[in-house]
Amino acid sequence: MRVGHTATLLKSGKVLIAGGSFLNTAELYSPTKGSWSSGGTMPSIHTDHTATLLSDGEVFVTGGLGQGSAQVADAALYRPSTGSWSATQPMATARDLATANLLPSGEVIVAGGYGGSYLSPSQGYPAIVATVPSAATVGGSVTITGRYLSGAMSVLFGGVPASFTVNNDDQITATVPTGSLTGPSSISTPVGTSWSSTNFKVTPHIIGFSPTSGPAGTIVTITGSAFTGATRVKFNGISAGFLIKSYTKIRTTVPAQATTGSIAVTTPGGTAISGSSFTVT
Repeated sequence: MRVGHTATLLKSGKVLIAGGSFLNTAELYSPTKGSWSSGGTMPSIHTDHTATLLSDGEVFVTGGLGQGSAQVADAALYRPSTGSWSATQPMATARDLATANLLPSGEVIVAGGYGGSYLSPSQGYPAIVATVPSAATVGGSVTITGRYLSGAMSVLFGGVPASFTVNNDDQITATVPTGSLTGPSSISTPVGTSWSSTNFKVTPHIIGFSPTSGPAGTIVTITGSAFTGATRVKFNGISAGFLIKSYTKIRTTVPAQATTGSIAVTTPGGTAISGSSFTVT
């Protein structure tokens, strides 16, 4: 039995029952099947709390009474697509028996109970809309546009932290970090994390190679960036055998049919072409 719980109608037509009776569990009711199933476990206990259906279909739960009947400021998000809960930034004031309403801007206003507190615009769930350019080498500048980006705590490219500047609530400028590879980019704010819908391509870059000349069979070391996962090395269009030594180094052998020309390295992020030629003697 639950007392002090919330019931939220999801976009799927199911009903999410969350918390109450000092529980941190949730249940899902399917009207079409007339059956119940688990709705997962919230990060903390919520009783006499609020639950708000957000515009993207997620459910925002905050406040109420927690362990020991103490008021809490804790907040959590329920993601129907995965059936999972995650903690998000707590309110400034712990409260129970408050009201919560979704505003046209996407913000949620929580008021009343034992005091009033307004969640700032940065409390909207972040979203990445576009990344320009969609591919760049390490050190390249990238502009990410979206919404609710103010208060960003981290920007990742392929899981690697990048330096960045928040230009406004809709735009961030970031620098492709060393160690990053092709993969989705993400932005984390106090509310949560948004992932790009497509992969950002980290293009390899050749800084140099040594030696700069030699006959077929010569071992050449290529230095640069984003070499991890390389699939092909060519000398003036002729494929060569190679060994990836590290993110910044490849060791290759000049093939028998090679002629003087540029060296190219291909990875899932694209192809890098040397600015100078290797001379085949």
